[in-house]
Amino acid sequence: MKDLYAGMLGSYPRNLSAIGNVLYFVAYNSGAGYELDRSDGTAAGTYMVADIAPGTTASNPTSLTAIGSTLYFSATTTANGTELWKSDGTTAGTKLVSDINPGTGSASPKGLTALGSTLIFTAFEPTHGFELWKSDGTATGTSMVKDIVAGTGSTLPANLTTMGSAVYFSADDGVHGSELWKTDGTTTGTTMVADINPTGASSPTSLTVSGSTLYFAANDGVHGSELWKTDGTTTGTTMVADINPGAGGSNVTQINCLGSGIVFSAYTPAAGYEPWKSDGTTAGTAMLADVIPGTVGSTPTNITIVGSAIYFVSTNDPLHPNRLWKLV
Repeated sequence: MKDLYAGMLGSYPRNLSAIGNVLYFVAYNSGAGYELDRSDGTAAGTYMVADIAPGTTASNPTSLTAIGSTLYFSATTTANGTELWKSDGTTAGTKLVSDINPGTGSASPKGLTALGSTLIFTAFEPTHGFELWKSDGTATGTSMVKDIVAGTGSTLPANLTTMGSAVYFSADDGVHGSELWKTDGTTTGTTMVADINPTGASSPTSLTVSGSTLYFAANDGVHGSELWKTDGTTTGTTMVADINPGAGGSNVTQINCLGSGIVFSAYTPAAGYEPWKSDGTTAGTAMLADVIPGTVGSTPTNITIVGSAIYFVSTNDPLHPNRLWKLV
């Protein structure tokens, strides 16, 4: 479409995010470094939105997240450090939302996630550490949701994922270890969903929504890391299947929504890491294919659903490494 960085070197576009028919992304621009760019698919309509960190110093925007017609992101400047920014696609409309960690210190916003018209994210503030925050796009409307670990200790919320009227995430409250939490954007509505591993940390990862169910991988301290699901209640948080029986765990990763169910990568001693599927029941959880027969396993990565087809890269095929596969 357009040579943003003239010459033999590339602009390395990344962090693509769309609002309507406009694509926003981060690219290396001549004389400006990595800044926020936009494109409508034409050369004339492809250009840098704003030189947030003026000159050759790059602002390196990350976590581009759209809410309505506003794009939120994290960006770095010399004056404010790494903070929360927003843009309406114009230079004048690209602004710092709030200097959460005042001065040159950085709040380092991460995990930007939309909950209706509210942005939920994690940020660092010196008196509270890394905690859960929210913003309506204004400085006065940007505040900490809850100081889960009181004082300067950090909860380190991660894996933020929206389901229905809540954002689910993993967090360590300093008592239960890393467990599954949820928030509706209020202090009282920010609670632990379940203490999955009463003797340690269940460390939920790969949070993925399919219908009204949140799937994730967790370790209950007995079965190792296996596939779990929740409807947002403590009683509705259960292990789907003990794919690799015993304490070893199947180490579920790469969970993707497929229709009313999911596909994912899981390990068994007999087949290694292969693609699996589940409808949320133990009986409906099964290996899709033993792509590389025997114990070696195909070790699928980049699992992507297109229509009813499942694409992935087999990274452990001794004859054809890093080959693209399709399952239908």
